[in-house]
Amino acid sequence: MKKISIGTLLASGLLASFLITVSPGASAALVFSDGFEDMNLDGWAQGNTGGAATFDVVARNGSNRAHVGHVSNTNTGDQSSLSMTFDYTATDVVSFEMEAVAFLSQFGGRIRHGLAGVEVSFLNTFNVPLGSAGLFNVTSASLLGPNDFSILSTQQSYSSTMAEFAGLAGLGNTDPIAKMSLSFLARGSFSFGGNIQPNVRSGGDVWFDNVSVSTVPVPAAAWLFGSGLLGMTGVARRKKAA
Repeated sequence: MKKISIGTLLASGLLASFLITVSPGASAALVFSDGFEDMNLDGWAQGNTGGAATFDVVARNGSNRAHVGHVSNTNTGDQSSLSMTFDYTATDVVSFEMEAVAFLSQFGGRIRHGLAGVEVSFLNTFNVPLGSAGLFNVTSASLLGPNDFSILSTQQSYSSTMAEFAGLAGLGNTDPIAKMSLSFLARGSFSFGGNIQPNVRSGGDVWFDNVSVSTVPVPAAAWLFGSGLLGMTGVARRKKAA
């Protein structure tokens, strides 16, 4: 899957493009990698705040992929997630493949919308949250927060430096970031005056693979151009603040 600059996809200028060029002979040092070929989720934290959760590794699109599925049935905003936290180094490159599919259900006037994708969050040394950004497939744009981006439901490849992901979350080099967390998640919601019916279900599925963190030699072997934030395929739009 080809990675292209988000600037190519969002000509409106919501985000600036970026380019990483590695000199001949230079190579990135691998800090972390999980391709799930061992068919387990060792090291990944499972989370569930209600509803029905599924955590497994499945064969999909020609590879073994981690999967988190969620079906909301009693509460609004409940979710399931698989998470991993890394030490923050601004120039480290984070890459992963992801397919996220949200679904909704309707029963009469009762509607449940779904959200699925990844939340990238940042914490200080005391594990206090500093900010986050999301790349989500949604059934309603109303589910997107100010730092969330709508993505296609088809499998895409994502790659960017930690600093550029932090930029999506509205953070910069003056913020005391110590850790970066990836949470692949699915979530449900509803609308109908608070009247929730158990047979009205929503949520989603997320399949992800080839999660890696690499250190790119800087500055002799790598140059970052522009103010750029994220290189990816499959980004459709960002929810604008009301």
